[in-house]
Amino acid sequence: MTLQKVSHSEAESFLSCRRKHFYGYIKNGGLKPNVSAAALSAGSFVHECLETYYNVCLAAGDTNRKQRGAHKEAVAAARAHYDAQIKKGEFTDEPRSGYRTIEEALFTHYFPNESLVRAGWIIQAVELKVSLEIDLGDDMEYQYPFVVDLIALDPDGKTVVIDHKFVYDFYSGEDVELLSQLPKYLGALRAGEFPADYAAYNMIRKRSKKDAKIEDVVKFLPSRPTTHQVQDVMGEQIAVAADVIGIRAAGEEAAEQMAYRSAGTITCRGCDFRDICTSERVGGDISAALAIDFTVKSDKPFEADLIIN
Repeated sequence: MTLQKVSHSEAESFLSCRRKHFYGYIKNGGLKPNVSAAALSAGSFVHECLETYYNVCLAAGDTNRKQRGAHKEAVAAARAHYDAQIKKGEFTDEPRSGYRTIEEALFTHYFPNESLVRAGWIIQAVELKVSLEIDLGDDMEYQYPFVVDLIALDPDGKTVVIDHKFVYDFYSGEDVELLSQLPKYLGALRAGEFPADYAAYNMIRKRSKKDAKIEDVVKFLPSRPTTHQVQDVMGEQIAVAADVIGIRAAGEEAAEQMAYRSAGTITCRGCDFRDICTSERVGGDISAALAIDFTVKSDKPFEADLIIN
């Protein structure tokens, strides 16, 4: 049986701009820039530091007392990871106008005021890799792979699926009603009868503010989507995946003919493929840019910790 993988990120790319999706997932097997966008790198670096902290808490034991007792050790581990990455040049945490550094966000605000383990929560999983696999018929199986940043028990014993976000401005309740990532995670986990009671965004704000207080920097926003919302976003993910799989099957040349540009300032601004997209739009040759600025993505299989059929 052929396994076709379409992630949340790929579906999101396809829905935002088919040309962006074509460059990132189809052309030459899928392209990635040799230098990632700064915002993505910063977000990844924050995730790494949080992952380090919560892994130490998790390793300390399966009770809140044990995990809470590991707080200082966990902060020290996160600090060591931060320092090592800076020293190796993997990330440059230089202050930018209007932004706070990651060092300030994490070590001045987030960790000293950590609001999960230190408030009675129990960490159950960190960076859990999940694969939802659905039989589409015709000897075809669809894989929806995703990674849950954190799964924890709240003080009431509810299982919460948590996604870390490093954002310029906090999401609002209205934003959460439209966003589809966490409802998809809940839907997929519940399909495997995994206890997933609700979800939450754990947000750290990168925009600086003079004399910032903790509520200006960190916000924990629960998300309790309705059953209809969960079913709707899962149905949409599967439908978009079917469209993507069909386009792939048509071959690269045909896929390029269907790779329509959204060509809007919001979508195009900051897009990794903006320069080559513009060049092709005006009839330019992008072969040199492809050779110098991009690498073909590796096509290694997604190794899941939890497989849901």
